[in-house]
Amino acid sequence: MRTFFSIIYQTFFVLGLFSSFFLLFGLAADFRSLEKPKESMEMKRINTVSPIDFELFFELSPQGVVKHGFVSDYHIDCTSGIITFTIRGEFDLRYGHFSNRAFKVYNPADACRAGGFTPDF
Repeated sequence: MRTFFSIIYQTFFVLGLFSSFFLLFGLAADFRSLEKPKESMEMKRINTVSPIDFELFFELSPQGVVKHGFVSDYHIDCTSGIITFTIRGEFDLRYGHFSNRAFKVYNPADACRAGGFTPDF
């Protein structure tokens, strides 16, 4: 009887280990796909201001735009400017508002207006 329970414990341990590994791998892949550092640094050096192309990277939602990843979703509320990460549809992490650098480099207010929203930031 003891070996039966130890086999079950080991099986659940291995399954938990694999699921944790894939969760971390998916999160890393999602966050790496959000912004390419080389492109943003080039834009900062050139001092070019161009709005985010929402149609290319994001899908429109009633509140703003959303980018779906493997494990997490990246939401931008186009009325208040709040950035939210949702992990597996269950855990919401409000990141905050756009930074001064984001306003200069990406120009999110113009991109939200182009998407049909009225930004309040």
